[in-house]
Amino acid sequence: MAKNKTLSIVQSLDLERYMGEWHEIARLPNWFERKCVRNISAKYKLLSNGQVLVVNSCQKNNGRLDEAVGIGRVKNGETGHLLVTFAPKLMRALPFLWADYCVIHIDENYENAVVGEPSRKYLWILSRKNSIAKDSLSRLIEIAQKEGFDTERLIYPASDGKQ
Repeated sequence: MAKNKTLSIVQSLDLERYMGEWHEIARLPNWFERKCVRNISAKYKLLSNGQVLVVNSCQKNNGRLDEAVGIGRVKNGETGHLLVTFAPKLMRALPFLWADYCVIHIDENYENAVVGEPSRKYLWILSRKNSIAKDSLSRLIEIAQKEGFDTERLIYPASDGKQ
């Protein structure tokens, strides 16, 4: 694993092209998605002030839809490295409430992506569709492994599509 290596971040991410809806194909376990079991997605919208509106949603075991609304901003001019928070507006001045969101891979058609953060604690494999071909998924997992993520722990949430 390459945990000590600097995380590779897409340097030429076309932020406008990245906007829209992404479906979670796989993720590392995390506390904030612990009750999300299927139909997990994120919608991104570029705002006029350059920030990104983030709307994450998922279906819980009881069938209810859960939604979290946050905001993102580009870190140090690197379009592939965002800082994201879901904290209330009044608390957003506190730096520790912002988390790294690093696009470490995007395919040329902006259909599949791998997103993580420098500590390698969080990882998501995303797709514009709610399912992905096995060979494509294998390639994305391999990219994450090369970046030092523990892909043996990946969770593959259920979706309405075929996985």
